[in-house]
Order: sequence, then structure tokens, then C-alpha cells
Amino acid sequence: MPRPSGRGRAVDRRHPLSPAHPHPQRDEAATAVFLRKERPDAVVLTAAKVGGIMANSTYPVQFIEDNLRIQLSVIAGAHAAGVRRLLFLGSSCICPRVTAQPITEEALLTGPLEPTNEAYALAEIAGIVQAQSYRKQYGASYVVAMPGNLYGPGDDFDLKTSHVLLLRRYDSDAPVNVGCGYDLTIHELARTVADAVGFTGELVRDTDKPDGTPRKLLDTSRPAALGWQPRIPLGEGIAATYQAWRQAQA
Repeated sequence: MPRPSGRGRAVDRRHPLSPAHPHPQRDEAATAVFLRKERPDAVVLTAAKVGGIMANSTYPVQFIEDNLRIQLSVIAGAHAAGVRRLLFLGSSCICPRVTAQPITEEALLTGPLEPTNEAYALAEIAGIVQAQSYRKQYGASYVVAMPGNLYGPGDDFDLKTSHVLLLRRYDSDAPVNVGCGYDLTIHELARTVADAVGFTGELVRDTDKPDGTPRKLLDTSRPAALGWQPRIPLGEGIAATYQAWRQAQA
């Protein structure tokens, strides 16, 4: 979500830019007022309505409309407020369902999307084109990143992490893939999670459920060229996430 740069103030939970607000970032007028008042140096737009295959398949209207509203509200509001830098986080779900691996940024819009999340993907693609259009028409220094699946016990604003690096060192209309540079099967992921939580039972495959995109390995050459590499191995990250979840349940 947008946050003032260098001011260190929390966003009031009643404000539409707070995740606790019932309609965060979708209130165009309130978002515009907030951005004009705070005048942040940069905005990192991570807000989105997200979900798995079942949610995307069941509620495509909400996935396309909510995400379009968020993007229109924040990106247009940032430009109107004179925000100099903006990073829009898209999603690797926007890649064609079947494409060469690893997936380069140029693969965007070169083939059909995965049907189970088509509405969400189209909204995210619209956000990318919106950010690129502000650069083309107004010269706005807005950039786009396409991360793989995100997880973890909380956000990290370490100045060495990828989103800050992109804001400081990258200034182009070309999207940037952000990932670890390798992939694994669903079964391998399930086994990794089982090891992290101490589960020793049998893992059973339900082949009646949809698979989604067959494979989605991102080419991460661009962030690597900027000097960024992921620092936390997957198993370690999942274990930390599990421990954070346990602490939250205590």
C-alpha cells in the first residue's frame, strides 16, 4: 500500500489506505485527498484482491473490478499529487498459460491466459499498461515488477530488498520479473511445507481439482543485473512463516 516516504507515520485504520478499512484503496476521492496531503516521495502499490484457483473461478467479477478500482485510484491519485516515483507490483499470473521457460518479461500478451484466473490477470495487465501510459504521456517515473508468489511472516522494508532497489536503480517502462530463479512441483512444495511443520503422514494427490498454469518459472536476469538476489531459502522462509502463524494463534 502507499506509505509516506521517510515520515514513519502509521496510517489510521479508518482511512481508506489502511488495510483495516473495509474498502482500502478503492475510495478514489479519499485516496486522492490522502496522497495530496501526505505528498510521499514514492508509492509502492502492493494492494490487490488476491486468492487461489477456487476464489478466482468463483468470484471473477470481484477480482477484476476490485483490482481495477484499486489501481485507478492509487496510480491516478499519485500522479495528481505529484508523486515522483511509483512501483506497481503486478503478478506472474499475467503470463501466458503455456510459454517458454524460464518466462521472460517479453512473454506478456503473447498467448492465452490461464482460464481460472483470467479476470484477475486482465486487471493486473491493465495496471501495468496504466503505469506505462503515465510514463509515456506524462514522463512519470513509474516502474512495474512482476513477482512470483509471495509469502512470509510480514513485510520487510530492509533497504537492500528488491522493491527499494527497483525504486532507486531502475527507471524504464519494461516490467521486471522478481523471483528466485528456480521452481518446484506442487508435490515438492507440499513436501517442503510438511518438513517445515513436522508433518510425517502421507501426501495424497487430488487429481480431480484444476491444476492452474502448468509451469511458471520466471527469468530473473533483470533484477540480478541490478545486484539483487533472494537471501532466504524456501524451506527456511516457510518454517519462519509457520512459526509466525503459531505465535499469532497463541
